[in-house]
Amino acid sequence: MPATRLPLEFSGAFRCWVLPGTLHLRLWLSVGLLLAWSMTPAATPYVHESWTVRDGLPVNSVNHMIQSKQGYLWLATFDGLVRFDGARFQPHTSSNTRGLEHQRLVGVIEAGDGRLLLSSDVGVLQLFDPITATAQVLWTTPSGKAPLAWLGPDTEIWISLEPGLGRLRGDRIEPIATPPVSQWQISALGFGAGGQLWVGTANAGVWTLMAGAPRQLAASPLLSVGHIYALAEDSHGTLMVGGERGIDLIDANGVRTLRDGDRQWRVATQSLQRNRDGEILVGSEMGPYQMLDGQLLAIDPIDRRRIPAQDQVLASEPAGILNRCITLAASRAIAERCLN
Repeated sequence: MPATRLPLEFSGAFRCWVLPGTLHLRLWLSVGLLLAWSMTPAATPYVHESWTVRDGLPVNSVNHMIQSKQGYLWLATFDGLVRFDGARFQPHTSSNTRGLEHQRLVGVIEAGDGRLLLSSDVGVLQLFDPITATAQVLWTTPSGKAPLAWLGPDTEIWISLEPGLGRLRGDRIEPIATPPVSQWQISALGFGAGGQLWVGTANAGVWTLMAGAPRQLAASPLLSVGHIYALAEDSHGTLMVGGERGIDLIDANGVRTLRDGDRQWRVATQSLQRNRDGEILVGSEMGPYQMLDGQLLAIDPIDRRRIPAQDQVLASEPAGILNRCITLAASRAIAERCLN
C-alpha cells in the first residue's frame, strides 16, 4: 500500500468502476493517487452513480481512504475523518471527537488492533479508536510536513522518522537503530517476500532491508526519476521505482528507465502496486495504468482523466464495500461505476 503522504487538496469524489472478468477494484483519482486491485485494461462501458455534498459528503476534499476490516470506508479530509458505510457519512472532527487535535488529515491507515493512524498536513500523527471515538497525538515530524507511513502485508505500520525508520508498537514508535538506516530521509517503502523491505530515500538512493541488514541497490546519481514516491517488485524480480520524472527499473543488469513504446516514460508516478496476479498497477498524473507483458496499458482510455490537464492518480485500495465496483475520489462527488 502506498504512503499516506499527499498534503494536496483533492477534489473529493468517489467513482466506482468494474472491469470485465475481475474482482472489485477501487481507484482513487484526484490530483495524484492510485489504489487498485485485480483488473483487465480495456475500453469498457460503465454505469455511474455519484454522491456529493448534497448526499451528505461533508467536504469536497478527500485526501486518502481505506476500507477497514469491518467493511467501512474511512476518508481522510481537511475537515476531519469521515466514516462511510455505502449510504451514510459520519464525520469525526475536532469539535465532536475527544483528543482529535488536528483535523486537516491527509492519510489514514488501519493498525492491527483496529485503531486508525491519522496523518495531518501539519506533521502530526494521531491514533483514533473507532470503538470509543477518541483520538490521541502520537508523534510530530521534525519538519512539520505530513508524516509518511506505510502498512506492511503483516499489518505492521512503518513510519519515516526524518531521518530514520520506525515501527508502530502500541502507543509508541520504535526506531530502527541499524546504521545507515537512522540517517535515511525515507520517501517510499515497498514490501517483498519473506519480510524484505524496499526503501527509497531522498539522500541515499534505493536500498533493500532484509532481517535488519541493509544493502544498497542504486545510488542517487544512477536514478533519473527525481523524488521517489513508490516502489514495487514485478513478477520477474525487477524493482520498479516511481517518482516525479517517471519510472526507473532496477535488476541484475543495473538501472534503466521504463519505456512506453519507443519513448521513455517521463510521467510523474505516485503509486505502484502489485496485484494478486503479479501485475503492476501504476498510478500517475496521466491516470491509472497496468503493466502487462512489459507494456503500459491505460485502465480506461476513454476516461476524461486521461487528459493531462485533468486529475491525476495518487493511490488505491483493494476491493471496496460496493460489490463489483471501483470506488475513486475525483471531482466534487463520491461516485460508483459498475458495468452496465
